[in-house]
Order: sequence, then C-alpha cells, then structure tokens
Amino acid sequence: MDPGQIHYLTRLISDSLSSGIAAAGFVDEDLDDNRGRLWFRRENGARPYTMQRVSARIAQRRDGGVVISGHTYLVSALIGEFARELSPEAQLDLEPIDRDFLDCVEHVGFGSLARPQNTALVFPVSDADGLASGVGKFLRYVSGPVSKWFSERDSIDKLIGLARVPTPRTNPENIRPDRLRGTVVLCLTQGRPGAAAALMHWYLERGRFNVMDSFERASAFDAALSERFPEYAAARGH
Repeated sequence: MDPGQIHYLTRLISDSLSSGIAAAGFVDEDLDDNRGRLWFRRENGARPYTMQRVSARIAQRRDGGVVISGHTYLVSALIGEFARELSPEAQLDLEPIDRDFLDCVEHVGFGSLARPQNTALVFPVSDADGLASGVGKFLRYVSGPVSKWFSERDSIDKLIGLARVPTPRTNPENIRPDRLRGTVVLCLTQGRPGAAAALMHWYLERGRFNVMDSFERASAFDAALSERFPEYAAARGH
C-alpha cells in the first residue's frame, strides 16, 4: 500500500472513529502530543472534578494496512495544576514522555484492561473494506472494557480503595504512586482532608515505593500538601 493509500485509509479511520465514539458520549479533543494520536474526552457530569479521556493511535503495518491502538485516562486539571507547582524534590521521577500526563489520576493501554501484561492489543484495518470491522471492534472495546474501567473509578471512595492496591505488572509490593497522589489531591479538592491524610500516612508508613517514588520524594509531597491545604496539615497533625 503506497503512502497515498495509507493517508486515505488513515483519514477514513479518523473520521469513522470521531463519529462512532460520539455515540458513547465522547467528543474530539485537540491535544498535540507530537505522537499523532486522536484524542476524545467525556465529561463526568455529576463528577466535574475529573474527566474521562480516550486516545487512538493509527500506525502502518509492515505487511500493509494499518492498526489502531488505544489508551484510556482518568484526568483532573486540579491534579495537573498542583503537580506542576511542586518542587523537583517532591515530584515523581518521571521520564520526559510521562510528564505529558501530570493531570492523570491513572492511565492504561486497552490491552491491559483484558490482561494485566497485554500491551500489544491492536485493531487491524487492512483496507477500506475492513474499516467497519477494525473501527467497530475499537468502539465496542470503548463501550465494554473501557467503560467498565471508568465505572470502577467513578467515586472518591472507589479511588481511595484502588490507591492501596498493588499494580500487577511490577513488583506486587509496589503501589502506583501517580494514582495514590492523584487520589490524595482529589480528596482535598472534594472536602475529604481526613481521607487524604489517612492515605498519605499509610503510604509513608509502609516504607516501600515504586521506582518513580521514594520516602524522600513522598515526604516532600506530604510537606507541600500541608503548605497548600491547611485542612490537610490539621488532619496530619503538622
């Protein structure tokens, strides 16, 4: 398939995804991440402090045609604002590419929603005749596993519970520090300083950290929270 045909097929897929995902309540989002992905967002309605986001990347196959891959994100502008104000010592040790996602409570590839270590799930589209099949499978995944993933994170209490759950893709003792930190900030923005303080106390006391975090970084994050949120400082006894 020559470049012109690939471009034409990619445009067909983009248009089909945009119109099809609208049925699930998503709208196009203009995000330039320099990686050629399509972005869609869905407002949370009764939970305006977070937003649901889905990305789709269209890539050429070596044997012709293209494949679609997807990621899902639970995001909050409030988390991003606070994370960007932190001193380097209080921030997670992230790769440059991951700094695009400072507003995320959590994000994950579509494949991992089916199996924890399955990062290679793609939806192939061999040519224009296969458009409905490939895009249809992607959209059914959005309506199925992706929507289920969002429903498991649709309240502060659910997020608090998940924040304590180790991630199965790494050392089972490790807690996702981005999910935990994001949940703590959301607790504070939703008037739950006691829950935020309890979660951070538990995290610091357990003494085991993902490679992105450390006791020193977490302690600096804790101190920044106390400075920014007086109600948190009171709950922590600082």
